[in-house]
Amino acid sequence: MNRSRCEREAEVVGAMRSGAVSVELALHMEGCAACAETQKVTALMLLHAAAIQAQNPQPPTASRVWRRAQAQRQADALKRATQLLALMRGLGVVYVAALMVWCVRAFWHVQGAEMTPAWSSLSSLASGTVFLGAGGAVASIALGAWCLLLLGKRAGSATASP
Repeated sequence: MNRSRCEREAEVVGAMRSGAVSVELALHMEGCAACAETQKVTALMLLHAAAIQAQNPQPPTASRVWRRAQAQRQADALKRATQLLALMRGLGVVYVAALMVWCVRAFWHVQGAEMTPAWSSLSSLASGTVFLGAGGAVASIALGAWCLLLLGKRAGSATASP
């Protein structure tokens, strides 16, 4: 393909992009094959660019991106905190279920077909089991509070840095 070049091709492209083609340049494009071809190609490219721009809206502003990132960071911190709380709730349910099983077993002793309270087994095991259960509950609460405190400090230090 042997194509001749014209020094006014850049001027044709600039005029087509701005939408202001002077009469003199229009007359030149009619007589110059290179500028006429440049006009056709530029018109097609501008049409294609307009179609692409209509399909893809402008990117979001920096402040909007920043707000989304902050909201995502807060959501992640909340998710981490609630995971720990869900674990503690699960441990609490297991603890209560085990305690209920022990209480039913300790309060009622099966003798044949008749169920009678076993007060003697309750009195011997009750004080030690109650203190052990209360100590476990206090330890679980302390561990959960300590973990939440650590997560809060990490989230606070991560949010403080811009």
